[in-house]
Amino acid sequence: MTSAAAANNNNNNNNDNNSNSQTPLQLKQLKLHSPSQSLPHHHLDYVLDMAFDHYGRRFATASGDRTVRVWDLNSDGSWMSRTVDATAAGNNAAPAKRAITNEWQAHKGAIHRLSWAHPEFGQLLATAGSDHAVVIWEEREGGFFKSLATPERGADGLFLEVSSGDGGGGGGGETTATGDAAASSSSAAAATSRWVNKATLSDARRAVTAVAFAPRHLGLRLASGSADGCVRIYEALDTMNLNHWKLDGVIEEGEEDEDGAAKGAGADDGIAADYHPHGAHSGNVAQNENMGVTSLSWSASRFEPAALVIGFSSGRVAIHRYDDARRSWVEAVRLPGHERGVLDVAWAPNVGRSYHWIASCGKDGLL
Repeated sequence: MTSAAAANNNNNNNNDNNSNSQTPLQLKQLKLHSPSQSLPHHHLDYVLDMAFDHYGRRFATASGDRTVRVWDLNSDGSWMSRTVDATAAGNNAAPAKRAITNEWQAHKGAIHRLSWAHPEFGQLLATAGSDHAVVIWEEREGGFFKSLATPERGADGLFLEVSSGDGGGGGGGETTATGDAAASSSSAAAATSRWVNKATLSDARRAVTAVAFAPRHLGLRLASGSADGCVRIYEALDTMNLNHWKLDGVIEEGEEDEDGAAKGAGADDGIAADYHPHGAHSGNVAQNENMGVTSLSWSASRFEPAALVIGFSSGRVAIHRYDDARRSWVEAVRLPGHERGVLDVAWAPNVGRSYHWIASCGKDGLL
């Protein structure tokens, strides 16, 4: 991991003068307030990413099996991703039970990353897939939808059928699962979901490898990084209508990379199903280091222009900042990079500090 900090000289001088008089920092021993939990993720492939929501009472997992699963914290401290709703009544007097699952097929290929939006904008998830798409998902309270691309699972956890729908990454629609449809099914009602595909952003020319919603003060924006070497910034035109997103800016990898990779150039290889951010069960990743953008992270500072730190497969780490005068994104700082590709980057909040902490880790084994 590479760490970068910028501090003013006055603070450094004061710290040097007082270093001898300060006592060593005493670290408190960490204690668990409740027992840790181990639970099966129920995916049929590796989990490639996971993220908690703003309040830490939900988390989502993204998998190479093309599905997303959302977990909720129960009052007893357990995590659950499937409930049973008994209020959906059919034609009979007795209510028809319906399984409400928070798992659905989100893309046509592996899902590399996901991100939660701030809850001020609702329950929104963005997913990045190897099918060249970013998909925006919204949870609809009170409505039950069955995605055409979400097959049902049997008792063994395997999908019972392969849907003929277009899939989440291709903009597949949703149909309402009525009580009559549930009653006409087998003894176990079809699993339904409240998560609806609101928009599919398919400007990338190769697999989308990173996605992150912007901090709340920047509005409803998100950044996505692709194996084509570009970071694309999108903005919702209307937060009440999430079907329309504007491409608000594009950041391209520079021409001057030492390994000769110009802007992450590479032939369009269709769905890059073999790409995994951490090299999991992928034999082709080691042979092809030219995967463009591998990771990105927003600056959370409210008192500075919008900024992103971006990691590239070439080993480059750079900060890009939005320039109001030029109305475009420009490279502000080139940070120390890695001899091989960057695996992840993180921008720490700067609350209580006059400088920023940025970290990166790479395939060269350095932090």
